[in-house]
Amino acid sequence: MTEIPVIGVCPECGSPLQRDYEFCPACGRMYDKNITSSPLFQSVESESDREQIANFNRVIVEQMRTTFMERMNRSNVLYLAIWVAMGLIGSAVMLFFGEQYLSYVHLSMTLDQVHTIGYFYIISVVFAGICALLSSKKVHWEYAFLFCAMSVITVLATLTCNNPYAIYFGVLGALVTFRVYRCKPAFKN
Repeated sequence: MTEIPVIGVCPECGSPLQRDYEFCPACGRMYDKNITSSPLFQSVESESDREQIANFNRVIVEQMRTTFMERMNRSNVLYLAIWVAMGLIGSAVMLFFGEQYLSYVHLSMTLDQVHTIGYFYIISVVFAGICALLSSKKVHWEYAFLFCAMSVITVLATLTCNNPYAIYFGVLGALVTFRVYRCKPAFKN
């Protein structure tokens, strides 16, 4: 039985990889078979070559992670812009067309409660807008996260006014808040 030559090392754990591997036998990281033709996966001769390849792999993995975080941050800005647009539309309906809204949805709410929900939506829009601005500039991650969380809390506060949609907007906002939390490496702090 012929032995398959070692063609590289795993960037995660440094174990030697062979040409027919689809994953690292030591740590389980998946690999694309097409990557084995790249100059990165040449035959490893010495320990210094292995270390150099491992360092190069770490740099590539970090660049890929940074690119992913930047793309995720851009999509967060889009989600926050949608949040702002929805909040502006919702607050306009609540504040200017409150009576029509009540007659349309048939909820046990007073006009004052509908107006209060509209004001809460405006506050939520301001918080989400600040978060979107900070996220687009990629500065002050902790403030972006804080403003996003405050936006969600403001919407959830409308539950006290019998707002049946607050839980849906709150869950969506919580997902965006979690994504902002995950994007910390993309910020320049």
